[in-house]
Amino acid sequence: MIEFQLFVWVSLSLLSSLVAYFILTEGKNEYLFVTTFFFGLLFGISTSYIWLQVTNGLQMFSWGLILLPCIFSSTATIFFLSYYKAFHNKKAFPRIPSFSVNKLSFGVSLLVIFMLSFLLASSYMSSGETEPSILTLGSPSKTVLESTEIIGDSISPASSDIKIQKSIVRPTTLRDFAYVGEYMNFKVEFDPSISYASPSIKIFVVDDEGKLIERNNILDYQSGANTVEGKIYCDEEGTYTITVVAFDLAVSSTTPLVTNTETYTVTTTTAAVAPLDIIRMVAIVFVIALVGMVALIATGKRYI
Repeated sequence: MIEFQLFVWVSLSLLSSLVAYFILTEGKNEYLFVTTFFFGLLFGISTSYIWLQVTNGLQMFSWGLILLPCIFSSTATIFFLSYYKAFHNKKAFPRIPSFSVNKLSFGVSLLVIFMLSFLLASSYMSSGETEPSILTLGSPSKTVLESTEIIGDSISPASSDIKIQKSIVRPTTLRDFAYVGEYMNFKVEFDPSISYASPSIKIFVVDDEGKLIERNNILDYQSGANTVEGKIYCDEEGTYTITVVAFDLAVSSTTPLVTNTETYTVTTTTAAVAPLDIIRMVAIVFVIALVGMVALIATGKRYI
């Protein structure tokens, strides 16, 4: 999920930068095209890192992931190109853009701004549905429960009504797997597509044998009407599954209407084969883009 957020943010940032370049220069300056490419890449990587740190990597389904990189990157590119416009106006820009405003274009612009703002805000607005009772389960310290004791053998197909995210985000770490002794961040969002008379959600984590981990290893809190966030302490190596089941107590308290799961891996730091920490890949791309940007600026006088 972290990889997806990085890809979307950086891609949209790069695309927004190039669109701003083509609008301002009409695509007639190859030097600025390459420079803007590296600038958009650098800016996208930098702001995506900030986004992941601020959100703890748990905002994959937010409209902010789509809108913010476009707004930030296009604005930054305009300021970036303004430097060349100020000092190399004739060579860098084929003409000074002229703009005309009429009632129709002004109205359309306001409508677009309103719609974008509404889409961004809608991800944080309550749907108005009846708030579900949310219960996080786990094995007591002296006994071990199995998932069949909670939902039996009946399990419904995975549903998009339930969204589960996981991550480990620190200044030097961007991962979706854990080492023994770490805490795995998680977030559960319930957005029912049908109306529930008496909604209820149960959240639990099981190992590869179907046994629930200890309740004391799960630290959680309800951050919204239909949202639970928290951390899972990873004390043993293995493969674990976050399971979320939703009931309508007016229909049944034993058979869930919808379910969803998310699997994560816990490994030791001395494991022979460990998944790649994304921060390494991001750092490599960032250094390449930075070197390219510096090289272009150092040789820029030849082209502009």
